[in-house]
Amino acid sequence: MQINSYIYRFFYLICVLLSYTNCCSQVNYITTADGLSNRYISAIIQTKDGVMWIGTANGLNSYDGYNFTPYNTFTEGIHLSSSRINCLMEDSLGNIWVGTNAGLNKISEDRRKSILISGTENMGILTICSLGNNSILVGNNAGGIISIDAKGVKEVYHTPHNYPVHQLGEYGGNIWFCNESQ
Repeated sequence: MQINSYIYRFFYLICVLLSYTNCCSQVNYITTADGLSNRYISAIIQTKDGVMWIGTANGLNSYDGYNFTPYNTFTEGIHLSSSRINCLMEDSLGNIWVGTNAGLNKISEDRRKSILISGTENMGILTICSLGNNSILVGNNAGGIISIDAKGVKEVYHTPHNYPVHQLGEYGGNIWFCNESQ
C-alpha cells in the first residue's frame, strides 16, 4: 500500500511539472528593442478592445500585440502632463485615466485626445479607483484622496502627516486605502 502511495505521488509530481513547463513555454517577452519606451514598468492594463497599455518611467505605450505606440509629454493629440506614469485605469465609458507625477490625464474613448484634469496639476497621482457611478477616486503623493466626477475635483480625505496614498479600493460601500506610516 505504501508503494502505491509513492507511485501516485511521483506521477502527480511529474504531471504538475509537465503542466508548469508547458505553461511557461508560452511566455513572450517584450523589451525596449521591440519598441517599449522604457524597461521600468509601473502599470499595465488591457482595455475592452484588447489593447495593452503600459505605463513606464518614460511615457505610456499602447501595444496591440504587434506594434507599440508611445505617448509622452511631446506627443500630439494624446499629450500627457508627465512622462512618469504611476497608474492606469479604464472606466466604464472606455476612457483611460493616467496618473502621472504631474497630475491626472484622461484619454478619450476614441483615443484621439487627452486632457489634464484641472486641479490635479501639482499632484503626483499614485492610484486610481472607479466607483462605478461615473466618478473616480485618486490617491496622491501628498496624502490626499480626491473625488472626481462631473461636478469637478474635490478632496474627500487627507491622511495624517501627509503620507502618500498608494492603493485605493471600494468594497461594500466603504473606501479602503493603503499608505505609509511610522
